[in-house]
Amino acid sequence: MNRSALPPGKSFLPLSWLRRAGIRAMLALTILALGLPAAAASANEIIYPAGGVVGLDPPEGMEEAPSFAGFVSEEGASIVIVEMPPEAFDEVVTRFNAEGLASQMDVEGAPRQLTLSDGAEALLVSGRQTAHGIDYRKWALLARSPTTTALVTVQVPNGDTRYSADDILAALKSLHIRANRSIEAQIDALPFTIGDRANFRPVRTLAGSSLILTDGPADSYQDGSQPVVIIAASMGRDPRFGQIPEEGREQFALDLTNQLGFADLAMEKVPGGENGDLILAGTGIDPKHEQQVSLRQVLRFDGAGYIRTVCVARPEQAIAARCDRIAQSVTMKDTGESAKTRP
Repeated sequence: MNRSALPPGKSFLPLSWLRRAGIRAMLALTILALGLPAAAASANEIIYPAGGVVGLDPPEGMEEAPSFAGFVSEEGASIVIVEMPPEAFDEVVTRFNAEGLASQMDVEGAPRQLTLSDGAEALLVSGRQTAHGIDYRKWALLARSPTTTALVTVQVPNGDTRYSADDILAALKSLHIRANRSIEAQIDALPFTIGDRANFRPVRTLAGSSLILTDGPADSYQDGSQPVVIIAASMGRDPRFGQIPEEGREQFALDLTNQLGFADLAMEKVPGGENGDLILAGTGIDPKHEQQVSLRQVLRFDGAGYIRTVCVARPEQAIAARCDRIAQSVTMKDTGESAKTRP
């Protein structure tokens, strides 16, 4: 297994939807979609990675990834599944074309309609991308049910001849969206546990590796009035994370905060983080609502990965202590590294 290769690309998630959901912090996670094998798939079987509601029958040789919603192969091919609310479809579809996806891939041809195995309609684009010095074939599928929008991205290194375009198309056409599970069932499937929610209310999980929480009655970030907490594990295990020197970790943490999408960021390191936690705190401007917000990020390296807790609130909402409480209670699960590969 090539455990150090990082799949390329950027998130296909709509930026304004991410802001409304309070999860601009998720933008960089899909480029870390490296996973170790967890459970082998059997032929002609719909598998729902991370216990999600979106599943498919993966191509032979791909295994369910233990730390994100998707599948991986030993040769570096990957499938990443992102579940979003149904209303996200209308925003994603407006840029689901060569122009809108130009920063993620070179789209070849126009989007085409695709009928899935359950009769649902979807949109498919395909193309290529070069990242980290590797050329990839790439596909993206957008589908919607009454309860869920599904975005599936597939990338296969050019040198990997095991998967033909027909193999990928068959896997994508097998996509199925089942009934929503309870939020507690979604949390149980995450690669980490939370010992103290600090009175924050869980809203939804994302990509099988992250949890969004809030404090208030609304489940979205429509007006920026409610605090939002995002707990996100790195989507996969890569030994390079454990090799970042101590002096480089603060810069790594700053780089992560710069990906949150807020303007005029002013972040400083907070001394005294427990368990080796690296804490950054400061302010920024929410460009959607044109208002100042307080930001706090607690980053913990965990061998070949990391987990971070990001808290966003209005300055008058004093949640720093609660943010630290929930961050310090997060523990990564032992996902294991053994699995059998499909024949």
